[in-house]
Amino acid sequence: MTEVFFIMSKATFNQLVRKLIEDTNLLLNISTKMSSDEASKEATDDDDDDDVTYYNGKKYYYHPPQIGDKVEILWSLTDDDQKWYAGQVTNNRKRNKISVYTITYDNGKTGQDYLSIENFPKNWRFAVG
Repeated sequence: MTEVFFIMSKATFNQLVRKLIEDTNLLLNISTKMSSDEASKEATDDDDDDDVTYYNGKKYYYHPPQIGDKVEILWSLTDDDQKWYAGQVTNNRKRNKISVYTITYDNGKTGQDYLSIENFPKNWRFAVG
């Protein structure tokens, strides 16, 4: 059996070792970042359909409203006051590709609203219970 030896200078050897260390550190950083991103995703996404929003120090879960969902909508009153009114989503239809929801309020009145994610939870939210 023939043995082959490579002769390299100490400087070349040190350069190769430095490059190996840099590449190893890069792979470790990528692996750590991927693990961190996955852990963060799991912590914030309990359900792929829900988005978590924080508003005024409270945690709100968003999903597209469905018929039967209880919601609260903030109404501006004539005296510049605002009040939350509770109701139930009783219908959903599309108008120009935008969902319009019919809400039957607890007082028996019916109204329509877009219930868009852009206004959640500032102007509407899901009712608790």
